[in-house]
Amino acid sequence: MASVVALVVGAVAVAALGAFSAGPASAATNIHGIDVSGWQGHVDWAAVRGSGRLFAFAKATEGQTFVDSTFAANRVGMAGAGLALRGFYHYARPDRNSAAAEAAHFLRTVGPLGPGEVAVLDLEVAAGPGVGDWAAEWLGLVAQATGRTPILYSYQNYLYSVPTSRLTQYPLWLAFYGVNDGSIPATLPKTDRWSRWTWWQYTSNAVVPGVTGRVDDSVFSGSPAELAAYGGTTAPTAPDPLGDLLRGVLTNVGGLLGAPKP
Repeated sequence: MASVVALVVGAVAVAALGAFSAGPASAATNIHGIDVSGWQGHVDWAAVRGSGRLFAFAKATEGQTFVDSTFAANRVGMAGAGLALRGFYHYARPDRNSAAAEAAHFLRTVGPLGPGEVAVLDLEVAAGPGVGDWAAEWLGLVAQATGRTPILYSYQNYLYSVPTSRLTQYPLWLAFYGVNDGSIPATLPKTDRWSRWTWWQYTSNAVVPGVTGRVDDSVFSGSPAELAAYGGTTAPTAPDPLGDLLRGVLTNVGGLLGAPKP
């Protein structure tokens, strides 16, 4: 029995040594996520999650009446895949409708936000002096109705053309592509009057498992726990393969030691 225990403990030591001597820990990687609409058609969300992406945004509404044809399916698929944060965005048309009318349309369509869900305002058309106030009204109405702080999406150049002082209280999802070749540009985007960007949509030419054709890809500035907090949840516990190995071996050792003698 002593020799068996020695062999088992030795195996544990070898496994532990291998786990800790494989080289220095890899550098922290960016947290990626995609955004989709009806243009992408059917999305295999399990494959998207399997690619390592932890969040996604899906188009829900536009203007005062439009509802994206894939929104309902994407909402179910994103949740089923276990994405830490799922955002639903409204494409703003401040040139056509009031902020109140468009907020009401979005809220009717989306309904109550579940755990891990967040609202997003996509602001990129009809720049002008009144757009900042329009967006602030939409964001305020949606925040009040959902009980969750919505996200503002816009382009770097667009933000310079509209008053944004009332908008900086909302986390910023910023589009800035550089050469738009699918890789993260070396030059960071500028954020106008925000102190930082929270999400950066860096390309529209990403190749992502589960999506047909090219798709927008973004990175999140923060940890998985910080990402999940935007949807009112906590990040899932990271896998612990070494801990699982040790627990399994020790369980087996306990079974051997406690086994009756023949």
